[in-house]
Amino acid sequence: MGLPSNLTSLFIKNCDKLTSQVEWGLQGLPSLTSLEISGLPNLMSLDGMGLQLLTSLRKLQICDGPKLQSLTEERLPTSLSFLTIRNCPLLKDRCKFWTGEDWHLIAHIPHIVIDDQVL
Repeated sequence: MGLPSNLTSLFIKNCDKLTSQVEWGLQGLPSLTSLEISGLPNLMSLDGMGLQLLTSLRKLQICDGPKLQSLTEERLPTSLSFLTIRNCPLLKDRCKFWTGEDWHLIAHIPHIVIDDQVL
């Protein structure tokens, strides 16, 4: 049994065993507007989450991912208005304004905050 399709907010926190190989199955949540991912020390990538399919997602917060190296291979949804990245040093480098390897995936987002710095 999965999550209810009318779910609007989801908070994933302190899942030590969750890795990037896990199929997240978020594509079945068309009403999801807010997603917070925090305290996933072994997560290396957000690939496989289906973030690009979350067409209602407006707010994404990613915190405390010391091994998180990249967002996704696909651009994040155009519906996304707020992106916050905190305490993810490897991801921070990849999302640097104009020069980061993942900048093209997030450049369309109006409000981006990385470690309390507004881009």
